[in-house]
Amino acid sequence: MDERKKLYSLFHLNLAFSAIPERERATVVARCYAPLLKLARDTGCPVTIEASAWTLLRIAEIDPAWITDLRALIADGLCEFIGSGYVQAIGPLMPERANVANQRIGLDVYRQLLGMRPDIVLVNEQALSAGLIPIYRDAGYRAMILDWANVYSAHQDWDPKWAHYPQMALDPADDGLPVIWCDAIAFQKFQRHAHGEITLNDYEAFVDERLARTQGGFLPVYGSDAEIFDYRPGRYGSEAAIETESEWRRIEDLFRRLSARDDAVMTTPSAVLETGNLPGAWNKLHLQTASAPVAVKKQPKYNIVRWAVTGRDDLALNTACWRLYDALVENPDSTDDEWRGLLELWSSDFRTHIDDARWQTMTDAVAALPARPASHADGDGFTADEGAFTVSGDERALTLVGAGNAVTLNLRRGAAIQSMAFGPDQPWWVGTIPHGYFEDITWGADFYTGHLVCELPGRPKVTDLERVAPELKFSGDGSKAQVSCVIPSGLGEIRKTITIHASRPRLEVAYALGWPEPILGSLRMAHATLNPDVFGGSDLSYACHNGGARIETFPLGDQEIDLGAPVSGLITCGNGLGLTGGVLEIGDAQRRIRLESPRSEAAMIGLVMSHKVGARKFLRASLSAREHDDTSREGKVAPLPIRPLTYRFAIELIDGSSD
Repeated sequence: MDERKKLYSLFHLNLAFSAIPERERATVVARCYAPLLKLARDTGCPVTIEASAWTLLRIAEIDPAWITDLRALIADGLCEFIGSGYVQAIGPLMPERANVANQRIGLDVYRQLLGMRPDIVLVNEQALSAGLIPIYRDAGYRAMILDWANVYSAHQDWDPKWAHYPQMALDPADDGLPVIWCDAIAFQKFQRHAHGEITLNDYEAFVDERLARTQGGFLPVYGSDAEIFDYRPGRYGSEAAIETESEWRRIEDLFRRLSARDDAVMTTPSAVLETGNLPGAWNKLHLQTASAPVAVKKQPKYNIVRWAVTGRDDLALNTACWRLYDALVENPDSTDDEWRGLLELWSSDFRTHIDDARWQTMTDAVAALPARPASHADGDGFTADEGAFTVSGDERALTLVGAGNAVTLNLRRGAAIQSMAFGPDQPWWVGTIPHGYFEDITWGADFYTGHLVCELPGRPKVTDLERVAPELKFSGDGSKAQVSCVIPSGLGEIRKTITIHASRPRLEVAYALGWPEPILGSLRMAHATLNPDVFGGSDLSYACHNGGARIETFPLGDQEIDLGAPVSGLITCGNGLGLTGGVLEIGDAQRRIRLESPRSEAAMIGLVMSHKVGARKFLRASLSAREHDDTSREGKVAPLPIRPLTYRFAIELIDGSSD
């Protein structure tokens, strides 16, 4: 048995790369993709290539001979092809049926072009939720490739040697799928050598150090873009200049040096899967945690917020995708061509550093979507008859009590929810924690529920926490009350409508914003602050869908969690939840607060905060409609034609004690 350590290199091919203009795709094929195939032939070292089916189709249009050469390399054992789907998309932000279609259609194209079916998958953008694992497994993949560094940062109790062995990643049902690691530090070292920043000896010293950690394990020497060698996408001002010596020639020399080692062999991910029961291998691992619910790639700035609510107008683009998705699901005669069109709209590269021409193409595609039927106007069918409600209050507060719901609104703070309970004599579950509740002065503020906060760099914070004199109406059958108000702000009017149910502990909020969008900043709403005197036990958790069929549950315990905390002065949010089922629940085993967010109205992401303050617990969920990062800093924020959006959400109390 060969006991040498295994080295593999994976090159990610992506002609949809946001920084590559369409006119330069043929140049990329010639400068980057053709030398990659030549590298394997000339050195005899197997390479691993991953590309979306969409990218392979574009290559086939540009250079059909490249596809022929790739097929020959695969047949000769000099290339292992890795799948990823029809397009590169962020699975935790997409519904399960779209993720399934992405894999199914992608595999069909792979068979058509390559005459084979890959059985290992590279996680798109390294953005993995536990709910995606069954989708990959059901598609027929026997393993997936994922970045170690970011996952390990959320699991400091793990043995770092596990990075050199395959492991078993568990899904929400505790069923597993093997995971092969790539490594952000390793591939960046590879890039630095190829770009002439470090010598070959320096690079091999790094390999020596990494291999010394493992007995019989593996090292992914590369696992990133192919388009950065002898070509520069032009995304960053700090990109290394292209020198006279070919970078592919440097890579060839590196491959020859590595292949000459006595202690290691250049191989492929499939060979890594042949690792036996070595110490450190095949641990059953939950990769996600409450503080890191979605694994991502490299640095914290590459979290799913990047593709959800930043960019030029990610929120509107994702909302358009959800509307088209709903139409396809409702139509039993939807075709694969229509699903391809939807998947292309969901491509991750439209949501980052896309150029003007491609953004205009995207804008035209969204404008061509069927018009969404107008919903009934807020207030239609409502009268002054109180119906099933008892109403009381003054200029400070308004209380509405029905048979199964008791809500008090703070009229001095924009009709924020002062309290919400099953009845007037019941403890409130969600509402406002008043100033002075916590003894720690750091938490010496009012913490509201059901309000909006907008923060723009260098400008005063904008909220709806202003004095209001709302209009109160009731539905014709008396089952609902509607509270409407208009709130002035430094950006423009905020129109807020709250619909309160009488027979169930539920309310719905709709915002219409009278200012140009999208903004360059942060826009958060639907803050749901839980009562620490009700929710203070050890069994607290939150749960939602992140791209899969099963709901994912995240125990909170005593962890300090703030998914919405900024990463830096430029990046306003460090993590988020896809909410692909439209629901986020937070609470304990018996009592939960349900926060609903219709995806086709405005596909906002979910945020959770959990902090221990003295002997009490501060627990809050919220939604974000806009964040700021390096993809939105250029100020290219022309709105998509589906705007303006109405921001809608619902808050409901769920008593599971009788389940």
